[in-house]
Amino acid sequence: MQWSSIFTQVSVVLGAVLIPMLAANKDKNNELLDRINFYSSWLFTIICTVPLIIFVDLFVRIYGKFNLTSDFKVSVIFVLFSAILTSFKGGVARKIIILNLSWFSVLSNLGWAFIFVALTWKTKKYGAVGITGALFFSQFIHFIITIPYFLKRKIIDISMIFNIHVLTLIFVPMISIYVSFRIDSLILKAIACVVIMVFSVFKSIDLIKIRK
Repeated sequence: MQWSSIFTQVSVVLGAVLIPMLAANKDKNNELLDRINFYSSWLFTIICTVPLIIFVDLFVRIYGKFNLTSDFKVSVIFVLFSAILTSFKGGVARKIIILNLSWFSVLSNLGWAFIFVALTWKTKKYGAVGITGALFFSQFIHFIITIPYFLKRKIIDISMIFNIHVLTLIFVPMISIYVSFRIDSLILKAIACVVIMVFSVFKSIDLIKIRK
């Protein structure tokens, strides 16, 4: 989907800027740079997906007029959730490059491909929902499996994955889904969208700031 490609492109652009900076600070403990690397594209994607999720009924109309089913909405949301997770993994990928662990990246991608194919085969009877669901859950399972290696090789610190601000922001897309499916009024949806986005921006600032 084009939206997912846009978020991926943002991660690529950030990589072009951040990789030289990470390389220059490879042997230094630059906490701010690490936070910017791991969180920037992830936070951007979360904030941008809020209106896409809440107003999914309207955004899909750009693809033409057709009967919008709940299955299609769920498929779009699965794709957006995959984009959110992939954007966080982008920061991990940049650190892997700096640490000369590209061989692990190759093996890791092969592992993800195997999980994705297996889940797709098991969920093919559910059509688009099955495929997009397989995309998200394969990304999620793959990330969980690789976390111990990331921690062991000091690619990422555990505090950057498990902290109150990250856990709070994880709920932002879920709350957006609730608003999308449970609130019918466009005005109330718009108000909720603004509140959630403003909240996300302030939480993002708190997340990136260095803790002394």
